[in-house]
Amino acid sequence: GLALLTSVLLVVGVLTNATRILVSQEPDLQMLNQYILGQSIGIPALVLGQQLFAFLSLENQTKRTMVASIVCFTVNGILNHLFLAILGMGTFGLGLSTSLASWAFLAVLAAWYLSGKSECRFSLRSFRWKEALRIALELGARKAVPLRVCGAFHSPLMASVVEELREALAAVEFRDPEVPVVDSVSGRIETSGEALRRSMAAQPTTPVRWISCSDHMREMGMRFGVELGPGRVLAGLMRYNFPELRVVGVESVEEARRASCLQQGVLDE
Repeated sequence: GLALLTSVLLVVGVLTNATRILVSQEPDLQMLNQYILGQSIGIPALVLGQQLFAFLSLENQTKRTMVASIVCFTVNGILNHLFLAILGMGTFGLGLSTSLASWAFLAVLAAWYLSGKSECRFSLRSFRWKEALRIALELGARKAVPLRVCGAFHSPLMASVVEELREALAAVEFRDPEVPVVDSVSGRIETSGEALRRSMAAQPTTPVRWISCSDHMREMGMRFGVELGPGRVLAGLMRYNFPELRVVGVESVEEARRASCLQQGVLDE
């Protein structure tokens, strides 16, 4: 919203000659106005692209972000030559080429989310606008965003399943772990099987204390970590919070073998 407002304000500034506060002489004023008009087209794409870039970094999609950057520079260079050298569009063409390059950058990044491969998925069909508006009006919220998840995990909304889960866990033998376990419920290191049983029963309704867990793992001297299962969100978060740590994601036996070799290399350093 702010990006669109910025674009509109720039266009209004050009149409009303408010840009005279920057340049007062012709033809410099006209050249500046044309350049601003060309640039204003790409501001929404630039802002949204930077946000998607950050999200992709958390998901360890460095190759896609690199491709997006290369596409952006390539498109910008080609369009600069087309608009300036061939079509003679002047400063408007210079600004427009940058804007279209920003849209190309955004398109490459957005393709990952629209394909459904990302941890965060976007679908216009799944947005329940009327329900979101009703919630906003009833609760006085400034924004209501439907989350594409299969359950309200780690929140009080899961209270109805806690008792059933507790009964199921009571029938399972819990031994004391052979290695320390960082508990996401308490945020502390647990070495008792019974403590972990209670923690698992509290998981559905208790927020994940991710920062506390990460701090404990680093204090324990952790230098290498492995995220098991699909996705790379946790590995990305660890890299974001603690860049000095080496963290990889593992989804297959082959990836587990590579992770083992990487771990040995890190420990030998």
